Amino acid sequence: MEEFNSAIRSVELEDLRSTGFKFTWNNMRSGLAAISKKLDRALGNWEWFRIFGDSYAHTYNQGISDHAPISIQMRQQVQTAGRPFKFLNFWAHHHDFLGIVRHIWSQTHAGSPCEDNPTEAQKS
Repeated sequence: MEEFNSAIRSVELEDLRSTGFKFTWNNMRSGLAAISKKLDRALGNWEWFRIFGDSYAHTYNQGISDHAPISIQMRQQVQTAGRPFKFLNFWAHHHDFLGIVRHIWSQTHAGSPCEDNPTEAQKS
C-alpha cells in the first residue's frame, strides 16, 4: 500500500473532498466477520482543483455489490461549446435528404460544417 501511495504522491494527485459513506468496500458479512475498507478513491491534480475546486466525491451505499459507487459532484457549471448535435428523424424522410448530405460532405469547410451551413436543409 505504501508503494501505491508513493506513486500517487509522485504524480501530485490528492484525494477529492468526500461525503457519504466512509468505506467503499465490505466483505458482505455481519458481526465479528464483517470487514469494511476504503479501497476506492477519487483523485485530482492541481489543475483539477484549480478549475473544479468546489467539486467533491460522494460515496453511495453499495447495495447488493461489495463495492460502493462513487460519483463526482460538480457545483460549478461546466462550460460547453454550444448545444450538442441532435439528429431529428424527420429529416431522413425529406425528399432530397441523401442529396443534401452528399453535397455538404463533398465541400471543404474552414470551420464547423454546422456553423458554415446551419440552414442548408431548409433551402431545399
